[in-house]
Amino acid sequence: MKQNFMEKAHIVSVAACENLMPALQVTDNNESIVTHTDNHYYEQLINENLKYMSERYMLCETPVKAACWYLSDDKIQDAVYCLLRGNELELAVSLCLSLGIKNSSLKMAVTYLSWRCIQKGDWDLAVDLLDLCPG
Repeated sequence: MKQNFMEKAHIVSVAACENLMPALQVTDNNESIVTHTDNHYYEQLINENLKYMSERYMLCETPVKAACWYLSDDKIQDAVYCLLRGNELELAVSLCLSLGIKNSSLKMAVTYLSWRCIQKGDWDLAVDLLDLCPG
């Protein structure tokens, strides 16, 4: 399946979930029109599409685009996880700090980033980064 089709499907499912599209009209046996809106179905469709597109971008080695898919639906923890999986530690730390998230993801990203600084011989920056760790 082409990637462009999945992106269009995501846009349609978001529009349907936010009631930006006309409701599906189904006629029953008595020929009366029944409107049908099922936001739970559309939300499930959005979540499945987000996971699929994000994993697809992760397999293409573009974790930033994968994280952007999750950020489009305010799934910040999943976006940070994509950045960590892709070794985009600076972006993961920046995202957590800019949104005020202080959890285990921030701690893990800061720890790995400080190890990277130690390997490059920048001990002062490593210590400053470790000061950002929560708790």
